[in-house]
Amino acid sequence: MSIPIISLKDQKKIYFLNFENGDGVYVDNFAFRGSTGTSLSTLDSPLMQSISDSLNYKLLIIQYGLNVLGAGVTDYKNYQKAMERTIDHLQKCFPGASILLVGMTDKGINENGKWIADPAVPFILNHQMQIAQNKSLAFYSLYHAMGGEGSMLAWVNDSTPRLANKD
Repeated sequence: MSIPIISLKDQKKIYFLNFENGDGVYVDNFAFRGSTGTSLSTLDSPLMQSISDSLNYKLLIIQYGLNVLGAGVTDYKNYQKAMERTIDHLQKCFPGASILLVGMTDKGINENGKWIADPAVPFILNHQMQIAQNKSLAFYSLYHAMGGEGSMLAWVNDSTPRLANKD
């Protein structure tokens, strides 16, 4: 068991508890729901390196994109640049870990009362593939794995059991 403790002027903060014991695969989750992923660039490097040293991470899986999409937006170059800086930061924080970038899923949008595949998804997906290529990361296209354009609509409307819900 490891418990990194950081002391700040007689205040102690516990950042994680590790009760792992034995062989196997362990999964930790840095949940940033509703995020574009770029906020990971603000993680404190020395603290993350300490956690990395303690837990010996081998793989980081990064999946973002849904909260970046904008109606009518086709140019995600600024997001790409920000995510590439984020990847650089994560590589500094977790120097012994490989990174797998998981691309966008398909997404439905309501247009004039009818649900259609979001036309912005392929644009951000192309930028995500470029991020992976530029940073020499492994890449997995969740969009293509789930069936590509319109697959989310099919998962909601046509699958039994339903593979996705309306939300």
